[in-house]
Amino acid sequence: MSQTPEAVIFPPFPLPRELRNLIYTHLFTSAPYLPGSFFGLPFNLHYGYRCCPEPTYWRHKVKQRWLLTSKSLMAEALEEYKRGAEWVYWGPGMDKLLGDGKRSYNLSGLSITIPGTNPSPFPISAVTKMPPNMSEGPAETVVRVRRFSLYIGNLARWETPYRREGVDGREVLEIIAKTLRRGSEKSPNRLIEVNTIRLQGHSYLLNGGPDVDGRPTCSGQTKHMFRNLKKVLDSAGVRVRQWEFEILDGRTHISEVVFEVEFKGRTLASGDGEEEDFNLNLVVDERKWKEPTEHIKRVHTTYCEEQKRARKEGEKRRKEADAMREKKRAEERALVEAGRQRN
Repeated sequence: MSQTPEAVIFPPFPLPRELRNLIYTHLFTSAPYLPGSFFGLPFNLHYGYRCCPEPTYWRHKVKQRWLLTSKSLMAEALEEYKRGAEWVYWGPGMDKLLGDGKRSYNLSGLSITIPGTNPSPFPISAVTKMPPNMSEGPAETVVRVRRFSLYIGNLARWETPYRREGVDGREVLEIIAKTLRRGSEKSPNRLIEVNTIRLQGHSYLLNGGPDVDGRPTCSGQTKHMFRNLKKVLDSAGVRVRQWEFEILDGRTHISEVVFEVEFKGRTLASGDGEEEDFNLNLVVDERKWKEPTEHIKRVHTTYCEEQKRARKEGEKRRKEADAMREKKRAEERALVEAGRQRN
């Protein structure tokens, strides 16, 4: 008499956590964008290294349907996502934030929204740091952010003296700084630490006049641009380990140069008092100069290359469709003309 074999229950997490994180990394790298909320501000989150700041990528977002497999898998996967996420803002307009001027700030913290789930966001927890000696004061709640990328539009508004060109992104940057400051003031013992902030903008003077290290950049305005941008964010009271500055070509909106900021630890006298002295070290230069200048290439991710390939293929198909339509119109015009000649 045959016996029915017992059902074998496959455990939900048979692999070690390290291997599961590698799987999550692979899945998130293939579709890295998720919407998020930074103290109420609508940001996008990008997992891992983001080589290009093009907002067109967001139109190619793939929904993370596998996250909806189970609550336990979603919670664990999001822990890995939070660890490697970059907060991305592509400005300069924040109409939803400005509204009628009566902005209600959500100062509870940071959260991620998963498309396809209920509106309840998933909070990003903070870390509690205890002082070495309890007599030194209360414990600090630290909100750690791996990376911020803030695009603020036309950099002409941040030159010294500034030029009235394009949309002014100052109001948006002030909103972000105010939100960060209020996020700390709401909880006096809460600190916000950012490992890297990359300030981004575009300029139509990118190839004009010597600027950094004698190379043509923005006609001597590059340092003024970064200094004026940083002044606004300094009011937020956020700890930042590394600053970067990225300039896009104003005509193509494609990233051309990236600088790492090296502070010298001293101040310089200026008309407005004292200012930090710093160097802008060129780490990416996509321009190909005729003169013998080092061309520092950018490393593009697989996701970036796939999106570029998809756009090129889409453009090729559109051109072929336009050519077919034009050929058909030409044939119709030829038939009409032939009919007229016969008549």
